[in-house]
Amino acid sequence: MDEIYRKIKDICLVIMLSMGMTLTLTPIANADLLGTRLALTGGTLGVGVDFSLEVLNTFAVRASAQSGSLSHDVSYNGTDYKGDLSLQTLGLQGDFLPFGGGIFASVGAFYNMNKLKLTTETVRQVTQGGNTYNMTITTSSNVSFQEISPYVGGGIRLGILGLVDFSVEGGVMNHGVPMVSTELTQINDAPAGISNTLTIPNDVQNELINNVRTSVEKFTLYPVIKIAGSIKF
Repeated sequence: MDEIYRKIKDICLVIMLSMGMTLTLTPIANADLLGTRLALTGGTLGVGVDFSLEVLNTFAVRASAQSGSLSHDVSYNGTDYKGDLSLQTLGLQGDFLPFGGGIFASVGAFYNMNKLKLTTETVRQVTQGGNTYNMTITTSSNVSFQEISPYVGGGIRLGILGLVDFSVEGGVMNHGVPMVSTELTQINDAPAGISNTLTIPNDVQNELINNVRTSVEKFTLYPVIKIAGSIKF
């Protein structure tokens, strides 16, 4: 229950920041908002929508929501890796347009609910009673990320026939050092009477867990590429 309350609090914080930026910047314009923009997006964060408030000719506040999934399998040094990434983010960004359009720079943050399920499978040899047996060891890791993840990026937006704008954006999201929890299971080829007594040696457990942790924890940045088609109201 505490985890649910904490997530609700973080979502409310993002909403309050969005409202605060809008209320603060609107008086600067000394006029009605110059326009709103609705966009359909797709990219490395998944598919979603962007909603922008153009406060000044050179500044807009943008909120976004996107979700999706990615999967990838690879084998390396005798170990099979399988990764399933579940994508879900809410974003709040300030877009700076120094020329009033076209090229823009963007700074903001995402409420990051991305999750990674990482599975590895490797075969090790275990000796017991003078006999050596093959043991297939599987690690199952759940990886989560920093919930409030800063973002910086930029891109270009071009008009098409005066009706729809097309934009390409690239940047990086800093999701901090990933948090990893790992469980190990094993299957071996020993006879039934011996199989039940075989366990994964402690040094092998530590090695496999550390391998997963070190390979994941070094990825603190996530590349963001977004393609969007938008209509201005």
